[in-house]
Amino acid sequence: MRSPAGKQQLDNNSQSQTSSTRQRIFRVAAWHNEQFASMPLITDLRPKGWQFLAELPLAQPEQLEALLALQTDGLPDLDRRGQSAFLIARLSYHLALALAASWLQERCAPRLHAKNVALQPVEPASANGSRRRWPGLYLGDAEVDLPPGDQRAENANGWLGETLGPQAEHLFEALIDHLAEVTRLSRAAQWRLVGDSVAMGFLEVGRILGRLE
Repeated sequence: MRSPAGKQQLDNNSQSQTSSTRQRIFRVAAWHNEQFASMPLITDLRPKGWQFLAELPLAQPEQLEALLALQTDGLPDLDRRGQSAFLIARLSYHLALALAASWLQERCAPRLHAKNVALQPVEPASANGSRRRWPGLYLGDAEVDLPPGDQRAENANGWLGETLGPQAEHLFEALIDHLAEVTRLSRAAQWRLVGDSVAMGFLEVGRILGRLE
């Protein structure tokens, strides 16, 4: 059994690590929003009304329809499959930018789970048909899978694939299944778009940071 002093030390260490992690994630968000202002990132508290990505198909199908309709801004003839393709590509690219900034700048990666990733509600269409802003992304909990100095950093690419890959699959699974049903864009096509968009996001952040590793 731990002594009261030992337990207090553990608590202090945990609080210190949590504070340090939050600071790292906040730094990532500040850099992200400076570089990619059209794809905003929130890492503090989830704003009221923002819907968890994994729950969109069941909890707020009207918001998902609004996201699909958003893809037609500037492209009025885009069909349902095209809307689905643009949506899944943009969502995964937006998320990849945040993850790449976390990894390449701070060597940390927020865990992806159902209660950790949310989207801002879509703006109502304007009367003059002007293009609307892309919704903000919430990435919360300030948890990391890889703390600084962890030996797994020596095999970064393998760790990213083994850890973030399955987490992203679980996060997007319900959305991709729903889009395949309502837009007829196949699951395989959507997963290819996710893979390509994630790669593009990491490459773009690496290019800006001068770290194409």
